[in-house]
Amino acid sequence: MSVKVSDCFKLGSIHKTHGVSGRLIIKTDYNLELLEFEEPVFVVVDGLPVPVFLEEITERTFDSYIVKFELIDTIEKAREFVGCDILAPKHSANHERIDFITQVIGIEVHDKKHGFLGVCNGIETIPGNPLMIINQENGNQLFIPIVDEWVIDFTPSKRIVLNCPQGLLSL
Repeated sequence: MSVKVSDCFKLGSIHKTHGVSGRLIIKTDYNLELLEFEEPVFVVVDGLPVPVFLEEITERTFDSYIVKFELIDTIEKAREFVGCDILAPKHSANHERIDFITQVIGIEVHDKKHGFLGVCNGIETIPGNPLMIINQENGNQLFIPIVDEWVIDFTPSKRIVLNCPQGLLSL
């Protein structure tokens, strides 16, 4: 299988090994749990993309995951990939949506009717229904689903204005 680097986007990089059974820790700006990997991803080894299939993905922190690739089953094999970039075909994922999700961390969240709600400090990754975790000034947290239709205005890394359905904020 040959692939052009220009037909891919950088998914992340391999940070270090995890355990002795070939698992690796990937650092990424993407939420891997929202992506579907029916095709291989590519590990860039000596400048060449090498296809590998993801067998398991486990969230470690917001920006890192423990992954298991098929056919990499020892720590020795895994070490060969540490420091390598990982690419995914552009057509294999809605990475624009994932970019949006990662850009809401740390920004002000406003509602059209209620005004300033707080600052988004994370994303709760529920399959098919990611939630913004919003820290309010009073110390409480709000969990608001990320729904495209609710977004009125979005300025990356600064603020998002939502039109939340009636009653959502009183839950």
